[in-house]
Amino acid sequence: MRRRAGLLALVGVLQVGVAQASTPSSTAHRAELHVLGSPRVFWRWGGVARRLVDPRTRLMRTGTRATCRHLRTLSYTCTVHNGADAVRVVYIDRKGGAFTLRRH
Repeated sequence: MRRRAGLLALVGVLQVGVAQASTPSSTAHRAELHVLGSPRVFWRWGGVARRLVDPRTRLMRTGTRATCRHLRTLSYTCTVHNGADAVRVVYIDRKGGAFTLRRH
């Protein structure tokens, strides 16, 4: 019984350490997923941004990648690129899971 309690305490400490260590990167990752999940915004912007969207399916083209870096509190600067086409955007996190994308 004593051994089991010690193992449970060790597992609890490890889980807390993992959760704290993964918070900043998971937030940037979430921003990248939101940017890639917003093809309608890029389609509406036109030009180079529209070339990142497949006109037939109106989804982001295969191979399109987003890289987001922390800018300031609740904001990230993201570069979305596919081949030679690249667009820089600012991702602003809002309350309730909402977000705003602006051209940089």
